[in-house]
Amino acid sequence: MLVGHDHDYERFAPQSPAGIADAAYGIREFVVGTGGREQRAFATVRANSETRDVTSFGALELQLHPGGYDWEYLTLPGSAYADAGSGGCHNPPGAEVAHLQRGRFAARMSWRDHEGHTGVAGVASPAADASALFWFFQPDNWELQVKVLDGCAFNGHWWVYAAAATDVEYTLTVTDTATGAVARYDNPLGRRSPAITDSAAFDVCP
Repeated sequence: MLVGHDHDYERFAPQSPAGIADAAYGIREFVVGTGGREQRAFATVRANSETRDVTSFGALELQLHPGGYDWEYLTLPGSAYADAGSGGCHNPPGAEVAHLQRGRFAARMSWRDHEGHTGVAGVASPAADASALFWFFQPDNWELQVKVLDGCAFNGHWWVYAAAATDVEYTLTVTDTATGAVARYDNPLGRRSPAITDSAAFDVCP
């Protein structure tokens, strides 16, 4: 979250909308009001404030990546203050849908194990804009990676590739949110999951 107006620079730790520190699912906030007018001292240091400055003028540079971001506070020459770092992206708690290719495609999974237990797969933290990781039993034990690739320039299709390390039953569905087209992939219980290499999954280019 980027905020201006206050005549200062301040960076907050990831926090919930209620202002509670949350390293796993929180949102980081930057206040950057240092464009050239006078600066004002902090009357109060609020909870989760990690660093702040009223001695320099500058601007915030952000480099955005599919799985995270880098920041650097660029100040005028001669300033003694500096701030830079990196952060990662995450899904909301309990995410069960992976949004790929900037939201164009939505991937979901369900599963059934050898004891008859069933469930909906959870989505791990984003790997990249074109790929996602799913887990069945524990968030830190990934079961399947799925990728939706833009093959329009090669054969006029979007491709779905996936690989799983499991022999449980699962159903993977990938939906094109623009057209409603669905690609479905099933693995029966007891079969070691083969790789999915569907280079004709969606005839919906561009």
